Amino acid sequence: MSTSLQLESKTTRKSGKLKSAVSSATNSAAENEKECRKFRLFVRDRRSNLSFLVDSGADVSIIPATSQNKKKAEYLLYAANGTEISTYGIKMLNLDLGLRRDFQFPFIIADVTKARQLDPKRLEIAKEEFTFMLNNEIIRPSNSQWSSPLHLATKKDGSYRPCGDYRQLNAQTIPDRYPIPRLEDFHQILKETKIFSKIYLFKAYFQIPIAEEHKCKTAIITPFGLYEFNVMSFGLKNAPATFQRFIHEVLRGLDFVFPYLDDILIASKSNQEHEIHLNLVLERLNTFGLRINISKSVFAVEEIEFLGYLITPQASRPLPDKVQAIMNYKRPENVQDLRTFLGILNFYRRYLKDAAKNQALLHEYLKGSKKKDKRKIQWTDEAEKQFEKCKNDLANATLLSFPNSELPLSLFTDASDTAIGAVLKQYENSTWQPIAFYSFILKS
Repeated sequence: MSTSLQLESKTTRKSGKLKSAVSSATNSAAENEKECRKFRLFVRDRRSNLSFLVDSGADVSIIPATSQNKKKAEYLLYAANGTEISTYGIKMLNLDLGLRRDFQFPFIIADVTKARQLDPKRLEIAKEEFTFMLNNEIIRPSNSQWSSPLHLATKKDGSYRPCGDYRQLNAQTIPDRYPIPRLEDFHQILKETKIFSKIYLFKAYFQIPIAEEHKCKTAIITPFGLYEFNVMSFGLKNAPATFQRFIHEVLRGLDFVFPYLDDILIASKSNQEHEIHLNLVLERLNTFGLRINISKSVFAVEEIEFLGYLITPQASRPLPDKVQAIMNYKRPENVQDLRTFLGILNFYRRYLKDAAKNQALLHEYLKGSKKKDKRKIQWTDEAEKQFEKCKNDLANATLLSFPNSELPLSLFTDASDTAIGAVLKQYENSTWQPIAFYSFILKS
């Protein structure tokens, strides 16, 4: 099966499917970079320390917009590929290029990208990663009309993953509607299972090539050059859907497997069955050329952590370290901190009985709030009690049984003037076992 990512623009969409074949670059990465640099001339203004790329074929001179000068203008500006570029007026600059006199140039203020400055540590990290990607043909030097700024995403272990800040590109990308599974959907394969494995794929996104005609759109501008991806990068709008479609195709027909992007859960009823299941999965991955990150994978255990949950043969529950983090959470001082707390807490909402009612007072503080709202919270005694109760509710969260379609089901409900609640249970071992909780605040 051939899979490639296509970044079809909303402004340039045409009927029919775009060609997805991928061709290899004829020159090595080092030769390409050297060739690109031959044709790029920069001049630097001594006053502002701005560096300008000289382009004899450009109709106008432009400078990047800042948050201070983003006032919409009536000028129409288009890139060479026909894409419209937002403009914000004209600015006259007196440039000191180190010659006998200064030069005055009119520049159109436009929504174009400039390289973000990095501190020495992050700059060194970015250079090392880009050198690695160049040597492995993950990226190549670019002459693209497109560019997105470099972003260093923080990993769980504190290291950085260089990727593009593709917000502008994503705004122009037609979304791929292929569904991403809900995190909790993995419970559906766990009925009567006792042995588990988790496979974490190695640089999974990099194993999906990008269609040749769309590589230019992935270009990232850095302090040390412009580069574009040969393979799928993090941050692209359709990257998750593209990879989920691919991994579903790889593992199609294996109903004991739950793939969530680059995480794969395998659940079996016995050790013998699990060995067979593992071999089938590994054969599929090998057939499609996918590699495993051994250090992050776990094989043939009776308890396993997966997507933020602890799975045992009997039930699932929140991870102990996540519960402890909630228990240690200090009382939020502002609205943004409270929203963060509620977001962490409600990740496990399906384990919490009457969550809506028990969080009602806390949600009152969020009404009319804005993003990154730093307004101080005026805590009442009752609200503080509810905050502590929410933490204790998670610490005492109910274990949830795995759904079994062969067992009787019953929905237990409750309601008041302000909220409704429900718990779905199945009759198992002569008792009703909870599968999930639900609650909702009624609006006036």
